[in-house]
Amino acid sequence: MYFTYLLLNAWSSLLSAITVEPVLELTKPMEPPRFLKPINGFDVVEGGQAVFEVIVSGQPLPEVVWFHQGHQIHHGPDFEVG
Repeated sequence: MYFTYLLLNAWSSLLSAITVEPVLELTKPMEPPRFLKPINGFDVVEGGQAVFEVIVSGQPLPEVVWFHQGHQIHHGPDFEVG
């Protein structure tokens, strides 16, 4: 994949063009995702509040997504995800 950059004047006349190939440079080596603080089990009374907290690492940093009964949990009146 290549990108072409165009330098135009105020009247949209082409002054110069350059085509470049992007280079992916990783500043840190890739690491698989892992839990630094796993979920701990606990009991909650029905209708009560449960707080789940995890700490993850990896490179690039993984995105944590929560599910309940096979459906992704989104922030809303019943759930706070953040």
